[in-house]
This record gives sequence, structure tokens and C-alpha cells, in this order.
Amino acid sequence: MTSSEPRTATKGEILIVEDTPASLVLLSELLTGAGYAFGRNQP
Repeated sequence: MTSSEPRTATKGEILIVEDTPASLVLLSELLTGAGYAFGRNQP
């Protein structure tokens, strides 16, 4: 994200560390829907 892009308000930021791709997708969708921003571990 660059400084020229607007930030949306979130409840907080969460780092998701998960080995199972399906669980990662589910967690990210649930948390995004609940208003949280998240980061993922990138191999």
C-alpha cells in the first residue's frame, strides 16, 4: 500500500500462520468479514 492509497478503518491487524490452504482461506474470509486486516506468512 502506498501513502496515496486510502486506508479503511479496521478493528486491528492479525498475522495468520497456517499450513493448510483451506484453513487459511476460511480464516482470512472470516476475519476480513469481521473487519480485521490480516497478514500471511509467505514461504
